[in-house]
Amino acid sequence: MQLILEIKTQLNKVKIVSVTSRILKNKMNYFDVIDAEKILSAYGDSTNIANWAKNDVALAIDINMVIRRTDSLFGENDDMTRGNVAIILKMYYSGVSTHDIARMLKRNKSI
Repeated sequence: MQLILEIKTQLNKVKIVSVTSRILKNKMNYFDVIDAEKILSAYGDSTNIANWAKNDVALAIDINMVIRRTDSLFGENDDMTRGNVAIILKMYYSGVSTHDIARMLKRNKSI
């Protein structure tokens, strides 16, 4: 399957993180974290994360899919390119570990 995505188009971070977490839960047997609020409380802007996304974002943080920013904010409205999203999804479907994904994204400063 060939993905055709315009690399410069921006997508909202919280939505991409949420979709990726839901793929993990639905297709790879991951579960919601026990205390999402506790995990999210490490971020100064955690109250800005939409209620519908909190469990998904907490899972992503818990498995190190989200790289912690130096300003201690999650940045739910930050943009990600379609190219970055395609890399995340391709790696998950290829069975690459979350540690490898986080390392690669940190190198590219994507999230």
